[in-house]
Amino acid sequence: MLLARLFVLYNLPTLEFLDFTAISDKERQEAAVRGAFLHVVRPADEILERQLAVLTRIVLCVILLLLIDSYSVTKL
Repeated sequence: MLLARLFVLYNLPTLEFLDFTAISDKERQEAAVRGAFLHVVRPADEILERQLAVLTRIVLCVILLLLIDSYSVTKL
C-alpha cells in the first residue's frame, strides 16, 4: 500500500474514493495507525540558511579558481 495513500486517508478520514478506487476498512484502520507518522520533517530555517551560506562560499571559491586558472593560461 502506498504511503501517500495512507497519508491522504489519515488527513481525510471520510473520503470514500481515492484514485478511482474505493477505500477499504483495512486501509482506514492502517491510516489511523500509521498516518500521523507520515508527515515530512524539514530542518529548521537556521540550518538551511547555514547550508546555503556554505554552498555560496564554495561556489564563489570555484569561480575564483576558474578565473585565476584562465588568467594564468592566457599569460602563457
